[in-house]
Amino acid sequence: MDKLVLGKDGSWSLFSQRWGEGYHSRIGAYTETQMIYGRACIEWMQKHPNPKSVHVVELGFGLGYGFAVANQFMNSFSPSVLRSYTGYELKKPQMMPPLPQFIGWLTAYRSQLYQDHAVSIRGVSNRLIMGDINCMWDSQNVDILFWDAFSPRRAPECWNSDLFARVFQCMNQNACLVTFSASKKIRHSLESVGFVVDALPLAGPKREGTLAWRSD
Repeated sequence: MDKLVLGKDGSWSLFSQRWGEGYHSRIGAYTETQMIYGRACIEWMQKHPNPKSVHVVELGFGLGYGFAVANQFMNSFSPSVLRSYTGYELKKPQMMPPLPQFIGWLTAYRSQLYQDHAVSIRGVSNRLIMGDINCMWDSQNVDILFWDAFSPRRAPECWNSDLFARVFQCMNQNACLVTFSASKKIRHSLESVGFVVDALPLAGPKREGTLAWRSD
């Protein structure tokens, strides 16, 4: 049975018995998601100040924190911008702790996504696809990709060059892949298939993640 974990920021996460590690670090699920994936959204927006559309994709929907951050980010654009989110998840977690109060309005939508696999929120089209990593190639025209699988040590099948090469082909020019991992091996794998890799400076105990751009 998975175990509830309360982060230092007051947001709830889980420790997965199946994978032998937590969904998030001790700093807190929401803080970590904002630091890594929220920061990537800002970096992307700086390269695309007036986009016609934005498609955020997440590998590892999990407890829905990435989904919440993506929707917060996309709500900052005008309704004229075509906005969409696609999440992928192997299996629904055994427990679904509540999201923090200030994003609590998204909790019901999270439940609806797990039930119906599609929901529109304030003009943002959201969908959730359940299945293993091979179902991911349904997504094309990816602008921002949250790579939030369990760690390379626990889920190595989600972190190899062949997989990253397939991902690369799904992404738009100047799209970015962002992940919590700062592994040199992972960065080399990303570079080997054509990504331009940068360190993503972070605050707290985890000093950096990885930001990889498709720059044709």
